[in-house]
Amino acid sequence: MYLSAKEREHLHKIGTPQLGDQPAGTYAKHILSRLLIDLSWNSSRLEGHTYSLLDTKRLIDLGQQAEGKDQLEAQMILNHKDAIEIMVSEADEIGFNRYTIFNLHGMIANNLLPNPDVPGLLRRVSVGMTGSVFHPLEVLQPSRNASIRSSQPPPQSCWARSASLHRPRTRPSPSSPPPR
Repeated sequence: MYLSAKEREHLHKIGTPQLGDQPAGTYAKHILSRLLIDLSWNSSRLEGHTYSLLDTKRLIDLGQQAEGKDQLEAQMILNHKDAIEIMVSEADEIGFNRYTIFNLHGMIANNLLPNPDVPGLLRRVSVGMTGSVFHPLEVLQPSRNASIRSSQPPPQSCWARSASLHRPRTRPSPSSPPPR
């Protein structure tokens, strides 16, 4: 063997989580905390934001914004964190449907768009992406023909935590016109 018995024992000891006398859920909370930081950071990076992983950890854990960074970058990271928390805490109550997607969009776009009534609604204008050769489709689909089919919305309790962040969108009836 390459390592002595003492070295192997030491590595085993430092690599074993100390779960002994901790309150229930402590280890799960630690994992969720790490998940919130990693997913919020990576999701925001996809949007072109420049926060480092350490800056993201400071923002989420301590509420400290990184020096020299735009306020919108911090807002985007915090919005991703809120959306991830809802998806994890309410996983049994939410489904993959328009209601959930519109509400998650409302949370992620909260305080980021010029019109505060737009988050959580279908766009009626074309969207461009700077710095990319990809061009999104310019043909806007009516909401009734969207590929994500509506089902019954989850119980209101599912979105109660997000109520302070944005106004949850209700599911339109099949006969109502699409939101503007």
